Amino acid sequence: MWIDTHCHLDAPEFAKNLPEVIRTALDNNVQAILLPAVKAVDCEAVRALVNQYGQQIPGLVYTLGIHPLYTNQAQEGDISILEQEISQSLSDPRFVGIGEIGLDYFVEGLDPHKQEHFF
Repeated sequence: MWIDTHCHLDAPEFAKNLPEVIRTALDNNVQAILLPAVKAVDCEAVRALVNQYGQQIPGLVYTLGIHPLYTNQAQEGDISILEQEISQSLSDPRFVGIGEIGLDYFVEGLDPHKQEHFF
């Protein structure tokens, strides 16, 4: 059994052939996948994708958050969006945590104070 602990199936490059990607994972004994949201505006789509393909991959789960690489683009209202999305997901057994979040101080051009704020 394989577990993919970090897979962005919601990324645009997978959109055209997502069913094939899912099928390939299953054919290779991937039985669990964690799909982390990286922006507040992605939360609803991540949840929908997980629930759409959850019948095929029972171990398909998700987290919601704002990745440090996207904090420069994030707006103050994104915190409210994220709070709402988390609240809506609390009863969803496929929602397993807060992420993808963190502090990436090693990345040039990212405002450390903004990272801390959204963290």
